[in-house]
Amino acid sequence: MDQSISRFWEKYIDKSKVYGIKPHVLKWDIRHAETYIKAHKQVRLVTHTPELVEQYLRDKGRNTRQQGWQFKQIIDALKILFVEILLSRTPILKKPETFIIINGLNNLLRMGVRFVSRLEKSQYCT
Repeated sequence: MDQSISRFWEKYIDKSKVYGIKPHVLKWDIRHAETYIKAHKQVRLVTHTPELVEQYLRDKGRNTRQQGWQFKQIIDALKILFVEILLSRTPILKKPETFIIINGLNNLLRMGVRFVSRLEKSQYCT
C-alpha cells in the first residue's frame, strides 16, 4: 500500500478514536468511508460537493434492509472523513463547499439520525 494512503487511514483511525468509536465498530466505519471514496473514484475527494454527499446518503438510505444504526454509521464515517481528514488538509476559507458538507452532516445528526428508524430514514430517501 502506498505510504500516503497508509498515513491517510492511520489518521482516520486516530480521529475515529477521538470520536469514541469502539474498535469493533471502527472496521465498519472504515468500510463505509472506503465505499464512499470508491463510489466516487473519478472525483478527487477535495473537490466533492454537498450535492454529491447528499445524493450518496439518499442512495444509501434507499436500502430497505439497512437498519437505522447502520445509516448512522455511514454518516459518522463521512463526518470523520470530511470534518477531521479533509478539513484538516483543506483550509475552510479556500473550500467553502467543505464547510457546507460538514454543516449538512451535522444537521443530519441533529435531526435525529442517531436514533433513526426505518420510517424516519425514509425522509432521506425521497
